[in-house]
Amino acid sequence: MVSPTIALVTESRYVDQPCTEDQWYLSNIFLEDRLLSESLQSLGHQTERVAWSDVEVDWQRYHGVVIRTTWDYYERAHEFGRWVADRELDSKLINSPSTILWNIDKHYLRDLENKGIAIVPTQFIEKGTLPNLDTLLDSLDTEEAVLKPCVSGGAYHTYRLSVRDRTEWARLITDLTANKSMMIQPFQKHILTEGEITLVVMNGKVTHGVRKVAKAGDYRVQDDHGGRVSSH
Repeated sequence: MVSPTIALVTESRYVDQPCTEDQWYLSNIFLEDRLLSESLQSLGHQTERVAWSDVEVDWQRYHGVVIRTTWDYYERAHEFGRWVADRELDSKLINSPSTILWNIDKHYLRDLENKGIAIVPTQFIEKGTLPNLDTLLDSLDTEEAVLKPCVSGGAYHTYRLSVRDRTEWARLITDLTANKSMMIQPFQKHILTEGEITLVVMNGKVTHGVRKVAKAGDYRVQDDHGGRVSSH
């Protein structure tokens, strides 16, 4: 009997790239995938690491497809979105395609707020629009705010600015909304002292959490920018 095969999906940069001991970023990727592979193998599954953008992959032959490190998705958002939607037709994507597509775009914050969940006050600026900047920033009632794309990762095009610096805001919004939808939120100062907490939920239950803290002098908690991750 052939064991079912699970695809662990990454991006093309991380499929076969050689990894040395000093490359901690790549080392983390391969370590995490190895641990997951070993766990799945202990349950009777085979695993393969494949790039989501590889047009030669026959996705129908996998019993399950697990998204792992597809970290170029926000730079290829439309292409990645089509790939996710196509997986509805030929394999079992974990999580479901509808959940993943919903979660990629931070417009989901509106849905959460509409269900009574507290969110950071958020103003959305849709692609191709130029809002009244004074009205927009004044509505946030804050001295500092953060501008970032609705589809993003790794602090891509994320800016922390004083609301008094309207010239810089106007330039960024004009440049960025030509190609993407953006969002503005009051800067959460506790990020600098307490960090950001991520809770992991499996089968409807919180299993564990991690705390991400920015390096001194920065506000970006991602390890790409020197942030630290610890158990919470």
